[in-house]
Amino acid sequence: MSRTAYLTKFKSLTGTTPQKLQTKHKIFISKGLLAQTSDSITKIVEEVGFYDLAHFTRVFKKSTGVLPKEYRKNWNK
Repeated sequence: MSRTAYLTKFKSLTGTTPQKLQTKHKIFISKGLLAQTSDSITKIVEEVGFYDLAHFTRVFKKSTGVLPKEYRKNWNK
């Protein structure tokens, strides 16, 4: 199967691309870590596989509507 055929089939079955699905999963895992640990945000970023804190912060805010620090603060209330 060609890469193009694979990506087309994947998107038709899931409604998204593999990259977007992977990013969604990373954000899901990072939300759990932010809520359940006191690990630094930098450490969490590395653990979930983002290599740039600024990029993670942008993606996290786009996905959740809040910054990672705010998410943790709101969760712990």
